[in-house]
Amino acid sequence: MKKMVWDDFWSPFEEMGRMMDELRLFWEVPFEGRHGRSLIAGPRSDKELATRDMRTPLVDVWENEKEVIATFELPGVDKKDIDVNITDESVEVKVEKRTEQKEEKKGVQRIERSYTGFYRRVPLPSHVKADEVKATYNNGVLELRMPKKESGSKVKKIEIR
Repeated sequence: MKKMVWDDFWSPFEEMGRMMDELRLFWEVPFEGRHGRSLIAGPRSDKELATRDMRTPLVDVWENEKEVIATFELPGVDKKDIDVNITDESVEVKVEKRTEQKEEKKGVQRIERSYTGFYRRVPLPSHVKADEVKATYNNGVLELRMPKKESGSKVKKIEIR
């Protein structure tokens, strides 16, 4: 590809993209715990290396008196490709879908590969019963219904003397 005169100049769009990536990481790090991503360039772990090129699905999380509900938009994937991991305080959704098409005509071979990946780890607003979660996937939307744990701590009024 021919190099153009303006290729060496500062690109505001590249700079904005870099800043958006840093801002996204800034908000994810406090919620990720010890397995979170770093603001330092490059992957810190195999998990981060595996998830760095994945798209981030749109997520809605809300709660009522009995449960926490989360929906993840995962268009174009099969249910069998979705991996969900839940603790009592966070949910992690990972999708990896690889396809390969081979075609050979008159001595010419064509191979096309595609990769679709999603990754998102979301802190939950309340602790949930991880072993009682119900998951459904319909029309590209994963819905998780997670019953809340009973709060173990009760409020006790302290008299000041």
